[in-house]
Amino acid sequence: MLSTLPVAAAMGLCGVSTPLKAVSVLFVNGNVIVVNRDLENRQRQNRYPFDHSDARAAGMALLQAAEKSLRIGVPFPFSMHAELLHDWLSSMDPDAAARIEIQTIPPPFMAEAIACGEVDAFCVGGPWGSRAVEKFMGALLLHGTAIWSPAPEKVLAVRHEWAETENLLSSRPIRAIWRAGRWLAQEASIILTT
Repeated sequence: MLSTLPVAAAMGLCGVSTPLKAVSVLFVNGNVIVVNRDLENRQRQNRYPFDHSDARAAGMALLQAAEKSLRIGVPFPFSMHAELLHDWLSSMDPDAAARIEIQTIPPPFMAEAIACGEVDAFCVGGPWGSRAVEKFMGALLLHGTAIWSPAPEKVLAVRHEWAETENLLSSRPIRAIWRAGRWLAQEASIILTT
């Protein structure tokens, strides 16, 4: 699950009443920020180079190119994506929060949301940012690692009570996922070399 969900659940923010425990971090540093073609064009007119390296320069260019408000899509309101955006943009402009509207959009629909004007930009993990760029629906503004690294994205979470009472069993899904990852990596290398 998204890394922030166990925390949001513990705070009673996401409608989950069962306490959760993150027992393993599964994925870090895969988020990207993609902007629509209109924002890209305005940023290029302002001579922003889209070099993906300077988070401050990218944020300033984005805020400058945005008109009055900026609608940004994220997969879930209590997600690392939303945290990255808030921390990043408010560090450059304390009033940015008033100009930013965060909208929840399922990742498979983000490319279409940016193409049809539902949002001006989005922050999401792979492969959804690449999909928008490959289909010429948006432009890659920044990798999430330029803002925060390592940023935890996905975790293996279980019910807190189960993790406490079944300490030996809780390590089994961690090992199973690790083994599956190794197997997939080996299969991918076999396929790529043949």
